[in-house]
Amino acid sequence: MDTTSVLGFCDFQAIREYVENREPLLRPIWKATYEISDKNVMLGRLRENHLLGIFLWFHTIKRDDITTEILEDEYEKFFQKVSRSTISTYLNQLEKQGILTKKREGKQVYYRLAYDPPFNLHPVYLVRTFCILPSYLCRGSFFARTLRIDREENLRYLLELVNFSLIKNRLEKCVLCPLALKKETKKALNSILNNFKNKSELLPKNLFDYIDKELGELHIFGGINIIGRWPTISGKLMNYAQTYKKEIKFQREVLLRRERL
Repeated sequence: MDTTSVLGFCDFQAIREYVENREPLLRPIWKATYEISDKNVMLGRLRENHLLGIFLWFHTIKRDDITTEILEDEYEKFFQKVSRSTISTYLNQLEKQGILTKKREGKQVYYRLAYDPPFNLHPVYLVRTFCILPSYLCRGSFFARTLRIDREENLRYLLELVNFSLIKNRLEKCVLCPLALKKETKKALNSILNNFKNKSELLPKNLFDYIDKELGELHIFGGINIIGRWPTISGKLMNYAQTYKKEIKFQREVLLRRERL
């Protein structure tokens, strides 16, 4: 399975199906943005942050040269719609600042990041420049799509936990963003932290770390690069599901008892 082309399509419907069918607690959270008001004087910085977040994801999937038309379509998927002329204005500003480069081929203009994004930089610094919502949602949508296939129950549980972890880890970064509404973001994060703990606290540490720190985290923050690696990831998850069959079953049973209380 070549994950490069699959990852290029951010399938919100797959995440929505996962949330609606298995995680109703996440319904108001999974795609929500807790950011400054459009009337705020930092609006220009917010839109630059959004655009660079889209470039960050495209860079991850090795799709570097992006047109204004593509960015307009992508922007609307993740954020409140803005006009193409507004997109162009901010792209030109970012190009003048040396953050983007552009090249012209006939009537078409292509933009790309002038420099590779920093790797394993502390999130407090990276989120000042890049909105990480597109990257987390698109990575999450890939794992959510794998749930459409009939899976053995323990394996399904692990895949669902990856999705939950991605949403949790995204909110942990959003809390650090200077453009975020801190109170609202912390409230959203706190509403799911205890639930995540209940879902994972009885799992063996090496399995938990693989779910939360490798699959449930972006490559730029130390997670594994999943492009072109689905056969390896799938094989490892199936091995974990078999090796820790009793432990995962016990975790599921304890969680179910708690939910029934």
